[in-house]
Amino acid sequence: AEFALYEEEAKKLLQKGLVLPAYDYTLKCSHAFNLLDARGALGVSERERLIKRVRRLANKCAKLWLGA
Repeated sequence: AEFALYEEEAKKLLQKGLVLPAYDYTLKCSHAFNLLDARGALGVSERERLIKRVRRLANKCAKLWLGA
């Protein structure tokens, strides 16, 4: 649940062009993922899907930061 909230907030901030706050929420997504993963609460496919979602957010932050 937290993961999805953080992801949505990061997306909203990216749309507004606010890179650093969006990156902060991307890190929160990563942390939420790590907590779920450490608890063994994720299946193999769900784990892969969440990793891709965090990676996609981080890539968007980096591209916006670099002005690409």
